[in-house]
Amino acid sequence: MTVCDVLIMDSGSGGLSIWRALTASMPELNTVYLADFNHYPYGEQSEAALIARLRHLVGRCIEDWQPKIVVIACNTASTVVLDALRAQFPLPFVGVVPAIKVAALASQQHCIGLLATPGTIRRSYIDRLIEEFAPHCRVVRVGSSELVHMAERQIRSEGNHNRQSLNEDTALLSSIIEPFRAAGCDQVVLGCTHFPLLKAAFQNALPDINWVDSTAAICRRVATLWSDHGKFKSAEAGQGEPASHLLLFTEPKPAATTDQQRIAVLDDRWTAAMLGMGFRKIERLD
Repeated sequence: MTVCDVLIMDSGSGGLSIWRALTASMPELNTVYLADFNHYPYGEQSEAALIARLRHLVGRCIEDWQPKIVVIACNTASTVVLDALRAQFPLPFVGVVPAIKVAALASQQHCIGLLATPGTIRRSYIDRLIEEFAPHCRVVRVGSSELVHMAERQIRSEGNHNRQSLNEDTALLSSIIEPFRAAGCDQVVLGCTHFPLLKAAFQNALPDINWVDSTAAICRRVATLWSDHGKFKSAEAGQGEPASHLLLFTEPKPAATTDQQRIAVLDDRWTAAMLGMGFRKIERLD
């Protein structure tokens, strides 16, 4: 059985932004990453669907891989599902919350942005975060599903860029984030874990804005849990052995191949990208 210290899960490849940072800062961790393409993207799912889906998937993964810590690497899913998961499973769960507090404290112009999926920016928990942490700021909300698909395309094209597609994506990205420049935002919160994968492109397009995400905070939280619970250290792992990283995926729904979500098709480019990132094994979760 694969040793699993930390399970990280998201719809598609978005949570890999957290997986990359976590395995870089804590290279001793054995991980399982679950890319749930069947419900991609989570930010567009209903709350009831998310709760049912993640209860099922987390239960499967706990039974099969016995993780010590679970990271829900999705802003919306974290807020909607964490309470239910913590009530059901006796494990530490780490979630992602849009860094609105950080952005509001850092803003000199008292004007910040939130870039997330269309479903996320409309959710009531965003209103509560703004009311609690940014009442003194103007908050510009931009919702985009196309940037999620763009991040998936980037994962597949790393090291093999098509110049025409790259130029088209750059122009589209610039047009999507233009409202932040027009409003005078000096801080923009990346409220989807897919979006840190595009951070360099955001910085190139609008270099005067500070693009804020929760990746470092998640790594710190996992490190604290790992330190506090030394008993979790994997007895099965031999001294000096490299950490193991297993990638699980669920099949996209058939309809995803006929609309703009077709990027979720798991082709050879995606497999090659995942192996190149350091995953030793790739398995389908039925």
